[in-house]
Amino acid sequence: MNPIVINGTVLCDPITGIPRFVYEVVTRLDPLLEGTGLDVRLCYRDDGRPLHLPELKNIKIVPLKAIKYSYNLVVLPRYLRKHHAFYVGLASDMLMTRRSVVVLHDIRPLVMKTDRAFFRFKFWFHCLSTKWFAQRVFTVSDNQRHLISERLGIPLDKIGVTYNAGSICRTSSRI
Repeated sequence: MNPIVINGTVLCDPITGIPRFVYEVVTRLDPLLEGTGLDVRLCYRDDGRPLHLPELKNIKIVPLKAIKYSYNLVVLPRYLRKHHAFYVGLASDMLMTRRSVVVLHDIRPLVMKTDRAFFRFKFWFHCLSTKWFAQRVFTVSDNQRHLISERLGIPLDKIGVTYNAGSICRTSSRI
């Protein structure tokens, strides 16, 4: 069975906002994987910062040596190809691979003009890569789902809605 790779680099940042979402998904998903036989790996950019996670029993931690901008553009895609892995981006990650699902939390930089122009351009490019490559996109509310569809031209049936991480894993354990 091909591995499922979660990008965990954001877990080297302070655990607030999106890193909190990723932390909650990963820590609640780990016990649900017991006995499933699924090969789930959490890869992260090993740049000397500590990974903020408790010990996991069913998700393998994979540090990948990389400099900041080469990780998502070169190192992680190479790892995914080498291992024929399916990619799960939980932190609005830009990665150009077709075997993927991405959580695009919101598109605030495209809607509000409060961010710097270069950041907005970079975010716009990231959103387009998500549109072109991700098999499925998730976001945090039905309002964002419609906004993403309208602004980025992604069909509504390709965009799912997920809620906070605890709700996701509690719901999935009942399915």
